[in-house]
Amino acid sequence: MFSLMLITFVFILVTLVLSTWYSIVKIKRIPGNIGPWVTLIILIAVIVLVIYLGILYL
Repeated sequence: MFSLMLITFVFILVTLVLSTWYSIVKIKRIPGNIGPWVTLIILIAVIVLVIYLGILYL
């Protein structure tokens, strides 16, 4: 059970980090657009929340 939770936690974290990287690339390509900035802020907040919950429950 613990290993399944750990694998799920790592998968979610890697997915969020890759999404954040894509958002940063998009911001560099189109610097005037506000949408990717909002997405980036939300993704960073979700990453922090996932790490907090992962530490709390693992």
